Amino acid sequence: MTPSARVIRELLGASELHHKASPRLRDAFIDLRHKLARAEAATVKRDGIEAEVLSRIDYPRVPLPVAPGQPPCVALTLSDIDHYVAGTGGGEALRRSLRLDLRTRQRQWREAAANTGLTAALRSEIASVQSLALATTLFFDAPILSQTDIALALALIIACGEPGPLQAAIFPWRELRQLFTAALKL
Repeated sequence: MTPSARVIRELLGASELHHKASPRLRDAFIDLRHKLARAEAATVKRDGIEAEVLSRIDYPRVPLPVAPGQPPCVALTLSDIDHYVAGTGGGEALRRSLRLDLRTRQRQWREAAANTGLTAALRSEIASVQSLALATTLFFDAPILSQTDIALALALIIACGEPGPLQAAIFPWRELRQLFTAALKL
């Protein structure tokens, strides 16, 4: 479980609420924010490299033959191809051709990913997100000792669970945000 930086910014803004929290919760929140910033930076870096790779080659997928008027269809895996060929009776030659094409595209993608640093950036992003998830768990394992702690924990629950900006106004996210606002006023 990892929190959304967007939601934390919306709820806490430039507030220094965490400085009023109990020491253990405050320290856990500060660590969590640092790890969140690192995870965001790693994602931005990976996104940039991936965009660079995509400007040269497409994701490794193979277009499948479809009847005229049918929407396009692609295979992402060898089992996608096997399933498609079995369902259409396309035959062994079609299966071999599609599989070869996909393997070639996958190899090209792996080479491009390695040569541009995408593979390393992805590993770094995964490591930073795992570190953030651990920091989030440690935050929630810290004891709640004050009303400020409750408000801070509620903000993090919302940041971890709220699916997106459009859901902020529907149950239970609207109500949780109302509880957060009420907890700040206590």
